[in-house]
Amino acid sequence: MARKFDKNPNNRLENNEQNSNAKEIIPAQNESEGDKKEGEAIINKQGQSNSADSLPKKPKYLQLNITDYQDYISLMAEHEKAVTGKYMSMTKYILQLIEADKQKNIELYTKLEDIEKMKREII
Repeated sequence: MARKFDKNPNNRLENNEQNSNAKEIIPAQNESEGDKKEGEAIINKQGQSNSADSLPKKPKYLQLNITDYQDYISLMAEHEKAVTGKYMSMTKYILQLIEADKQKNIELYTKLEDIEKMKREII
């Protein structure tokens, strides 16, 4: 299927979103990095501190294949927008699902984090 080139950049974006099987890209956050405020020093595994003068680390991204769920996620995000009156992207919708799951499993998550921390201390 041949695509027509549209000189209007806004239309090009809409056409690309509709015609592509693009994957949603979501920032991956560790608990310690996600709660870090800008300008705070980070302690690395060797106990050395990065100064606020050093370059900030780029966020890590997780490439998530949602091909089979794209219609569902899109529809649910649109529904959320209609109900709340606030814009809801597919990324934001997915992040809210993950946050709700994390809160539901917070006790298990905390225990697993503690186990990982103990493993790092042993090594």
